[in-house]
Amino acid sequence: KSAKGEDCTMRLPGICKPEPGNVVWAHSNDSKHGKGGGIKSDDQYGAYACYWCHMTYDGHIPRPAGITEADVDAAFAAAMEISRAILRRKKLIGAD
Repeated sequence: KSAKGEDCTMRLPGICKPEPGNVVWAHSNDSKHGKGGGIKSDDQYGAYACYWCHMTYDGHIPRPAGITEADVDAAFAAAMEISRAILRRKKLIGAD
């Protein structure tokens, strides 16, 4: 519900299409955030992402030429910081 009306924070060049209603909460794929064997990471570890950025991060659609997996991971890490600030502003999580 918190993603309703939010903008994509990943903004992957050549991928991002933040159309109204397609931004969701994308969970981190990092085990340090609780991800593992069919288990999503803890809800507080994620980012607001449009469908296309989310699918690219999760590996469901291919990255465009010139965008590496490291680029996608870096974009997600930056987006997670922005998104966590939004969650704190909304009082959905406490301070780190």
